[in-house]
Amino acid sequence: MRGWKCEIKAYCSQVHRVHTFVQQQNYGMGHENMIQSYSLHLLHRKGSHSYVKQALSAIKFYVQKVLLYEETVSFVRPKKE
Repeated sequence: MRGWKCEIKAYCSQVHRVHTFVQQQNYGMGHENMIQSYSLHLLHRKGSHSYVKQALSAIKFYVQKVLLYEETVSFVRPKKE
């Protein structure tokens, strides 16, 4: 059970970070461009590829399961380091 709690906490933190990023940037763009911009932002900040993948997974879960957006958004994930 402990593993699930850690994963939920990590996903919530990632969603909070992307929300803060979007507010700071004042983006009025669609989900796909926003997600790509955020993932590039993380990579430019020298985030590890696994960290960026975790962030994208959290965002994808939030968009599809919480916001219930049925549109498919392509999530370009970084290649292995």
